[in-house]
Amino acid sequence: MATKKGIALTATILIGITAASFLVWLIPQDSEIKFAISDYGNYIDEIIERQEIVATGIETQFQSMLDGSISPEEYATAAELSSSQINNLAIELVQSDASQEWQQSYVRYIESLTKYNDYLRETIVIANMIENVELESKIQEGVEALVHLKDEWRSFSLRSAETRP
Repeated sequence: MATKKGIALTATILIGITAASFLVWLIPQDSEIKFAISDYGNYIDEIIERQEIVATGIETQFQSMLDGSISPEEYATAAELSSSQINNLAIELVQSDASQEWQQSYVRYIESLTKYNDYLRETIVIANMIENVELESKIQEGVEALVHLKDEWRSFSLRSAETRP
């Protein structure tokens, strides 16, 4: 038979579980953390540094692919990962809520990151063409187009630097 002590303990446990489930339901789930940035110049410099690290690494891998040291599939995987990292950098700049005086510089650098992603996509296209020997002339055209995309990417980066307060 159930004792009064056992019934009270069971009731207490049930009340505790019910109360805990209501607390979980009532606590707001939108707990997005926001960082306040006070040094916008330093922040964009960090973004530029991180982008340059990605660019240097992917450039080395692209040359390795052209030399035959790595496969086009390996390169394409690395380029896709780099593209994702570049997208994250652009998102960080957008979410930074830069002050009015830094807006133009930030927008220009976001454009630079977009152009760099265009560059990455073109390298992936070239990687996909390498396997097909019949497309040798197209590969050369693609490599020449990369020079133009690289110039555009660098141009937006310079414009960003020129518009700094």
